[in-house]
Amino acid sequence: MGLVRFELTTSSLSVKESVGDPFRFHDLRHTAVALAIKDKEHPFEISKMLGHTSIKTTFDVYGHLF
Repeated sequence: MGLVRFELTTSSLSVKESVGDPFRFHDLRHTAVALAIKDKEHPFEISKMLGHTSIKTTFDVYGHLF
């Protein structure tokens, strides 16, 4: 098993233990956005973190968290 596969497997197991099943990697993305909003990160910075080409996309998907 390669290092990357080991890390993904290990992190998946750790997250599943803390949040339970079903677990999706998208859930981590949503959590990261929620935590960034809680920490009062600027919406433009959050948009860049997510790789969105437009801040509108960020607000369309995650606007209910702001």
